[in-house]
Amino acid sequence: MKTMRIINLTIAGCIILFTACSPSKENKLAKLEEAAEEIRKTTVPDRRLGVFQFNKDEDGNITSFETDHPTAARRVDSLLKAYSYVEIPVITLPDPSLGDSLYAIVRVGVANLRGQPRHGAELVDQVVMGSPLRILKRQGNWIYIQTSYRYLGWMTPESVIITDATGFKAWENKPKVQVQNVSSNMYEKMDFSSLRLSDLSMNAIVAFRADRGSWSEIELADGRVGYIPSSDIGIPTIIDQKVPDGWQITRTALRFHGIPYLWGGNSSRGFDCSGYTQTVYAANGYQLPRDANMQVELGVDVPFDSTFGNVLPGDLLFFGENDRITHVGISLGGPQFIHASTYVMMNSLDPSDEDYTAYRRNTLKRIKRLQTNQENL
Repeated sequence: MKTMRIINLTIAGCIILFTACSPSKENKLAKLEEAAEEIRKTTVPDRRLGVFQFNKDEDGNITSFETDHPTAARRVDSLLKAYSYVEIPVITLPDPSLGDSLYAIVRVGVANLRGQPRHGAELVDQVVMGSPLRILKRQGNWIYIQTSYRYLGWMTPESVIITDATGFKAWENKPKVQVQNVSSNMYEKMDFSSLRLSDLSMNAIVAFRADRGSWSEIELADGRVGYIPSSDIGIPTIIDQKVPDGWQITRTALRFHGIPYLWGGNSSRGFDCSGYTQTVYAANGYQLPRDANMQVELGVDVPFDSTFGNVLPGDLLFFGENDRITHVGISLGGPQFIHASTYVMMNSLDPSDEDYTAYRRNTLKRIKRLQTNQENL
């Protein structure tokens, strides 16, 4: 009996010792995620532009890993195996289950991108009619898409035409026109009193069918045919990343004066600050990144003093708190600028001006210029 008691105590001690020395499930997962974060920093540094995600069940157990970066997929797969998560699937997006149906074309005037696959989720961006999109995966009645400037978000499939490479190429090969008015409409007949088939915002792309004088016959990606005033359209602007003329930027910017502010807005229905600057520059052939703290990384710094005499039309003004950039506007030259705040409005950084804004003057962080060839800084 004494011998058995000693054996039992020894076994119990070993169990206690093993339990104390073995990493808990929570610690193991924490270490895995810490190691994965180091991989993310070098492969997908900005989650707004790339996917790097562990999916978990209600109990916090990893069910899968998803990324659109092949190197990240390989490195995380090796990491999972090293931590004995050998049965966790690693999915490289686009999801293989989509087959070749990886392309989408916006078929509504403005399509909304949400932060999560539900209608009540945050509006993170918008894309206008005719915009090409890349589909990464589906979840219920939602598709996860990437814009031409790589921004990610969830969208309802009813907002787009989903197609394969052949269908996408067929659409791309059709002659196109671009809406160059702030806003326009497509009508069933060459008559403003006829049925409106769709609203259209600046930069929207549609297929051109025929010139009907003061009207043009156009076609949408979903095959609908109708008419638009010829004065509202023009040859599509090529995004060639040539630095636009500063005065042309300001002329475009002023056309949106009075459009209301909308968080996540990126069309003439409503803008947030960086959606506004992105739309203005895109209309002039230059693709800015989506958010203000992305846009500030472009160009060169413009030195400025209290007169702002060195600031040129088209320069980008960045505002924020501490080290964070939270707002952007477009210079009209000198202390004057235009930006999407309560609505698209003009303000000044000069205290002697009626439209002076002390808040913006106190939070001005940097001024950047893309037009480096205008003059020496």
